[in-house]
Amino acid sequence: MELLDKLFIRLPDGDRCDDRLDPEFDPALAAFIGLLQSGRGRLLIPRPDGRWEKTPTGFYHLFSELFLQVRGRCRFRFLKQEIEIGPGDLLLVPAGMVHEEEITSPDCREFRNLVLMATDRTPSLHLAWCPARDGKLPRIRRRLMLDGNAFYADLLKALPLARSGDSAETDRISRTLAAAALAKARLDLRDRPQPAERVYEPDPSVNPLSRQAKHYLADNFPTRFPDVPEIARAVGCTPNYLSTIFRQDYGMTLKEYLNQLKFDYACSMLESSSFTIPEIAFSCGFSDISYFTRKFRERFGRPPSSYR
Repeated sequence: MELLDKLFIRLPDGDRCDDRLDPEFDPALAAFIGLLQSGRGRLLIPRPDGRWEKTPTGFYHLFSELFLQVRGRCRFRFLKQEIEIGPGDLLLVPAGMVHEEEITSPDCREFRNLVLMATDRTPSLHLAWCPARDGKLPRIRRRLMLDGNAFYADLLKALPLARSGDSAETDRISRTLAAAALAKARLDLRDRPQPAERVYEPDPSVNPLSRQAKHYLADNFPTRFPDVPEIARAVGCTPNYLSTIFRQDYGMTLKEYLNQLKFDYACSMLESSSFTIPEIAFSCGFSDISYFTRKFRERFGRPPSSYR
């Protein structure tokens, strides 16, 4: 699958990565779509066991994700199954599937994948990598915005249904659906100018670690909801120290800021979707509905039920 290397402009160089799209990104993605339609490469879908099931440690997304592994390997742990993907593999993670991701490449800096996040309002294709040799979690490097409609959400929702049988015909149908999603993303990226990369103007009064923590959250939301220990590892300090300096810089602890982002996202989902309150709360990392309701009311002055 050497053509997939062209989806990134160059390979890792130490702890640096150039995240500009290669000029050959478009033809490389088109070539991969052709291979997918011809039956080459694996298209994997986990069994639906445990879908929408709540657990103390894991959480799910409200929308489906389609992972295209470019380099390296990654293991996905679901409640009742594990799937490992390598270069050229496509994995669909349907909405409501609790899962954890772990990079399994010997040198994690080799890791590269593309992830199609099929929200119905702001679908995106993001580039993920890992800057550390011994890192285990993928990090979002750049998010490319796609046309904001329900096309991707509806298409990926239909994909597991096409795989309900085990035959060459159902495999062909599911590959056609996955290829259609990638082809539409290719057209969106070609026809829709991408906004310029964010340029952060450093505030000399703010500790660089606090600023990096905010940037890390901005790069992951709402695809992932990293916790405080993960953010601290990403910026290179202890959770307690990071929370202390973050509060000094922004007037709230990092956990309070993280919860603020979660509740704002939950509020937008209550306003714009038909998901239930428990589904939205759990997708944001809250397994205790009474706690979620109480804190939601504190932030917005009204309970989540008032949005229904």
